[in-house]
Amino acid sequence: SGFLGRALRPRLEAEGWEVLPLSRTQGDLEADALPAALPARADAAVHLAPTSPASLERLTTWARTAGVQVFILASSGNAKAPPPEDPYGRWKALSEAVLLGAGLPRAVALRFHTLFGDGEHPDRLLPRLRHAAGPVEVASPDGVRLTPTRVEDAADAVARCLKAPGVSGTFDVAGPEALTVGEIARRLGKTVTPRPARPGERDLAGDPARLR
Repeated sequence: SGFLGRALRPRLEAEGWEVLPLSRTQGDLEADALPAALPARADAAVHLAPTSPASLERLTTWARTAGVQVFILASSGNAKAPPPEDPYGRWKALSEAVLLGAGLPRAVALRFHTLFGDGEHPDRLLPRLRHAAGPVEVASPDGVRLTPTRVEDAADAVARCLKAPGVSGTFDVAGPEALTVGEIARRLGKTVTPRPARPGERDLAGDPARLR
């Protein structure tokens, strides 16, 4: 039901996958028990919901029992080294470690970078910049560097990793162009005002070379 899930499901179905969708709106993935809708057998699992490492550990245990051959986790550029200072980044880095240590045949953590596209939530970065009423404040001198990534390209990365034999590990899913937040704001017709950098603000540009 999320931004990436809505783009991914029709892509997988068009390729012939039989997709069993689960959603946070249909059941609590944080419950102590696994969702009853999980099948006894499955070829692949794609985990896009922002659940806890403990919930992910339960799901990887199910995946081993169900014969899952590839498990893909949606991670974030915030998880990259050095160890992130923000709680979200630390949580994503821990989730990656849980997945990669789960003993599955193939485990892939995809670090998605600044997804954008039709249907994105108004709280996401680009809509917030687009609808800003006044000047956009950015960390001096021009804001952190990002790599905006179309949601369709992110769905394509998931679909390719599902069927790529031997592919495991961590990959950046990032657009081809690194831009500061100031550059993005100016492309959207906004003026930019620098402010002092806040603790934890750092370069978050991804490198798509390994995925390519």
